[in-house]
Amino acid sequence: MKSSTRFEFFLEKATEIGIKEITPIISKNTLKKGINMLRSTNKIISAMKQSVKYYMPKLNKLELFETFCNNSDEKYKFISTCQDIKKIPVSKLTKIQESTVVLIGPEGDFNKDEIDYAKKNEFGLAINVFKQALHLKPNDYSTYNHLGITYSRNGQPQKAIEAHHKSILIHPNHSVSHFNLGLAYYYSNQTQSAIKSYQRALVLDPDEVKFYNNLSSQINVKTPKPYYVEHNEVSGRVLLLLEYMDGWYSPDQIEGASVKEIELAIEGLIPISSQFWGTVRDIEWIPDMKESYMLKIVDDMVEYQPEFLNRFGHLMTDSRKKLLNKIVDYYPNFPQILSDGILTLTHWDYRVENLFFTPNVDDITVIDWQLMMANKPGWDLAYLLCTNVQIDIRREIFKESCEVYLQGLKNNGIDQEKYSSNVKLNTNEINLARKELASIANYYYNESKKGIESFSPESRIAINACIELYGKLNDRIISRGNDIKYRESLSWSEKLGALPISKYWKLPAAYLKS
Repeated sequence: MKSSTRFEFFLEKATEIGIKEITPIISKNTLKKGINMLRSTNKIISAMKQSVKYYMPKLNKLELFETFCNNSDEKYKFISTCQDIKKIPVSKLTKIQESTVVLIGPEGDFNKDEIDYAKKNEFGLAINVFKQALHLKPNDYSTYNHLGITYSRNGQPQKAIEAHHKSILIHPNHSVSHFNLGLAYYYSNQTQSAIKSYQRALVLDPDEVKFYNNLSSQINVKTPKPYYVEHNEVSGRVLLLLEYMDGWYSPDQIEGASVKEIELAIEGLIPISSQFWGTVRDIEWIPDMKESYMLKIVDDMVEYQPEFLNRFGHLMTDSRKKLLNKIVDYYPNFPQILSDGILTLTHWDYRVENLFFTPNVDDITVIDWQLMMANKPGWDLAYLLCTNVQIDIRREIFKESCEVYLQGLKNNGIDQEKYSSNVKLNTNEINLARKELASIANYYYNESKKGIESFSPESRIAINACIELYGKLNDRIISRGNDIKYRESLSWSEKLGALPISKYWKLPAAYLKS
């Protein structure tokens, strides 16, 4: 606190928005280190009366910052700061329906040591999200693995070790969990245990050894320099010593990468796709989508579909269930489709947590090549854009990102028109999918009518007009043949017919305004 006045203002606003409990804390930048409890309580009562609130927040005694962090046992814990670090919007907090604590710093903000201390006491989004996910699905090895990664980043290697062990207990052959367990052991100075975990990870994924022995020095993108690589095919033991990327960083995939990071990631992807375009099959040891482990994924999807519907079917519409059934029926064709035609080298796990960036984001290093595969061009780009950025950012940059990728291929001598001409479109399947999407859209249009009474009369007229017009378009798509090149449209008479004649005067006004 800088002054009593500012603190009292905070008490008033906290009461008005419904905060249940307030604990003043003393941090390094706190100037006024005492409060008048009686006066503060009276301010809260006054704010209750003024805002007609019927709940009086509990005002606790003053506490040291470290003491508060140590004693806080709420399930969800967050810290507010002005420092240039990854953040989440406050709007996300409103969706949490359980007890939540938020640390708000003084005018001079929390310092770095305090923020690090809070993180070690599990103040932060990622840990809370993973814990909630495990509460819903306690046997998810992948969630335990991500929880372990987050603990390591927060400087809690022992908790990271525990999380990775749980991941491996569920999925003993998950090489990534073994590797991350090795990192956690390394951070806790347990060198021998770290080496054993690294060796186990490499035994499970020997393709990465082949990459560093054969491709890393030739590929047109920066990778960690291999100082020593050895693989005993009899014992399965592996030793892989790579360059230490000191000073580089990897973004958090869950929080999402920045636009600048995505742009640089695409720049790094273009030379990989170009270099092996149409020639990747010449490297015999690089697998394609028809490899046995991909077929296992297909088999699992088909096998577990009934159980999925049994557990979650009540949350799905009939249209969604129908679409899922079609996808599962078609999925066995997936590996073959992605193995035909022109292929290139794909990283297959091209996400920001497998990329190291320089602090000023002007260079990248690509790691984790154990899943590389001969695959359709564009696979890595799609995976990057669909799983590594927040939805609103992706919508803004998606078209431009694809154009940058395609232009980069062209600049590197790739004949895209020739490639496109070799792509055989199954017009029947495409049309069936389009009709299914039109049916789903109609379902949601009809569902939206249920809440239309909450809008003003003028708004209801506009909403009903939109529903009618888009419904006509969808009906035509559903009833049409297989000509996928034909674009459905509505006549002016149909468009005007969706509005009452009394509202026609608004149309020229709307055009003029636009």
